[in-house]
Amino acid sequence: MASDGDFSRNSIFEQQLDVPKAHWVIRLLASLWRYGRPVSFLLGAPALLFMLNTLAVEGDWNDIAAIIIILGAPLAYLIVGILIHLKVPRFSPLRLAPILAYVKVSRSKGRWARRIRRQWISIAVSAGLVRVESLFGFRVPPLLAVVESVEGISIYVRVPRGGSAHSLVERTPNIASAIGVRQLLATQNNQLCIKLVVPARDALQDTVTLSSALKRDTGNAALDQSLGALPVNSIAFGTTASSDCISIPLDASQHYAFQGQARSGKSVSLYGFLSQLREHTNWRITGIDPTGALPAASDEIPWVLAGENGIQPSDVARWLDAVETVLNRRLAALRRDQSVDKFESDDPIYAVQLLVLEELPSVLKSLKVAEAGVKPADRVTDRLKAVYGRLMMEALKVNIRVLTIAQRADAEILGGAERAQIACRVTYKVDNQDAVRMFHDGVSGSEWDQLRSAAPGVGIIEQIGQSRTLFRAYSTSFTEYRRIAGPMPEFEDASAEGLV
Repeated sequence: MASDGDFSRNSIFEQQLDVPKAHWVIRLLASLWRYGRPVSFLLGAPALLFMLNTLAVEGDWNDIAAIIIILGAPLAYLIVGILIHLKVPRFSPLRLAPILAYVKVSRSKGRWARRIRRQWISIAVSAGLVRVESLFGFRVPPLLAVVESVEGISIYVRVPRGGSAHSLVERTPNIASAIGVRQLLATQNNQLCIKLVVPARDALQDTVTLSSALKRDTGNAALDQSLGALPVNSIAFGTTASSDCISIPLDASQHYAFQGQARSGKSVSLYGFLSQLREHTNWRITGIDPTGALPAASDEIPWVLAGENGIQPSDVARWLDAVETVLNRRLAALRRDQSVDKFESDDPIYAVQLLVLEELPSVLKSLKVAEAGVKPADRVTDRLKAVYGRLMMEALKVNIRVLTIAQRADAEILGGAERAQIACRVTYKVDNQDAVRMFHDGVSGSEWDQLRSAAPGVGIIEQIGQSRTLFRAYSTSFTEYRRIAGPMPEFEDASAEGLV
């Protein structure tokens, strides 16, 4: 099998392979076909008139018949010519492009690869890759090669002249459906072609624990290698279908949001996310948690938990007092320091403070019920929404980040202004496509189909510097999380004095 390195930019276009030779042959034939037909059509009309005039003179036609034939024949020629030009493009020499494409796969994959090569024009048309140029023809991205490597089967497609690699990458789900595969990963190999990879192993089918991932003992050599290259100051979060590790950078100043219905794998990924943060000495965690599963005794600001009567407005009010105290003191310190415009994530004084809002919609509903008879000006529910909006707008520059968790992040919970501040967005299985589209711009129908039938832990993630990706989160049990977080604290009312 050919390695991935065999098809770098230098080799695929400069070495003595069949691909460039076939590509130029096809372009020559396509050019002759494209420009030769209209030229021959235009030259054919005078030739037809000359031939009919010669026949009329030598055949001694009468005047009326000669006029009818000489005038009617060019009109018929024009009509037939237009019909031919409208129909003939489907027989363009571009059909020869797949026939001359370079194919090197194992014997077991040979029939499938040859079918791709043979039916490439039909695949491109059904995937919406055809670019109409004129009545005289159309162009599809030429197929360059189908090559098997360690990562899977790579399909190299040339970017057509006047087209863009980005537009081809966007239609990857359509191509996957057209060639009959569930997973197809696209990368821009260079400015001239893109690489579509059918993964040899679908890592989304494997459940990987966070502990085995951090030890690089997942049983998947490709994933272990990717974990070995985990960026500094980042945490491992999950894996893609092609066994690439998904990481979340900690030095990127961003808010986070997870959404997913019950039993979608939201909690086990959250345990892994927080357990890694707790091992970083420069992170502090607090929040509102109706389940009581997340707090640790080492947390400086007491969490808000649900008692026998649910979430109490007084507890939330005390928590908001502490949070606003920290926010105001940090903003004041930033204003006094004329040398910086924000605190870095490794600031020795102002550690990163993560505010976890577990099941925020449920918390707001509980507060609304508890404050049924309270005057609007005294309602903690409205204050929580106001402080939440303020945190989303002002807190990042002073090392305060918010993690919002909901089964469904509706517009009632996340308004447009708040949602715009969330850079790291994770969506697991949900029951409504609109919830996905509101959270992730431009989600296609095929992405929704994958998400709707996803196994627990499978979702899509997008964050700063990374496009939207289908992934499976590493699994962390509650027992493992509690081992790292330590014992549950005994909460008492605490003052905000001394907090920074």
